[in-house]
Amino acid sequence: MKYIYQSIANILEHDSILINLVGYTAAKMNIRRGFQLGSGWQKLIAYYFQPDFPITDFTPNIREIPLIVRVYDRDDDLNCGVIGERVIVLLDGANLSVAGQVHVYDISYTGELVPVTFNEELKSYERVLRFILQIRKDA
Repeated sequence: MKYIYQSIANILEHDSILINLVGYTAAKMNIRRGFQLGSGWQKLIAYYFQPDFPITDFTPNIREIPLIVRVYDRDDDLNCGVIGERVIVLLDGANLSVAGQVHVYDISYTGELVPVTFNEELKSYERVLRFILQIRKDA
């Protein structure tokens, strides 16, 4: 799965529009994988697979795996929505395959888990997006 995370990181961290929207720098790490959101950010994108999701029609070779992308902006609810839309444009239908290891047949945006709302705990606007990846892991 680390190869798919690397593919997602390459797409998100190398898009000049998204970098400008979030103010991304490698030092800030405000586009990152994982559950821990940390502190010191004004805008943040965090993404991770939803491992406990029940998988239907499981076969050892082909799987459907949910990807959750959380978008945060402490200052602007509209910008939070714009950042989310850019993430959808970048990831929906993206090529995440890793030659000789993992083939991603499709990544599809399946909707918002949380529309843009203010998260009191984080003191930030938040939008939570859900994607489904259909993958085949080669031996």
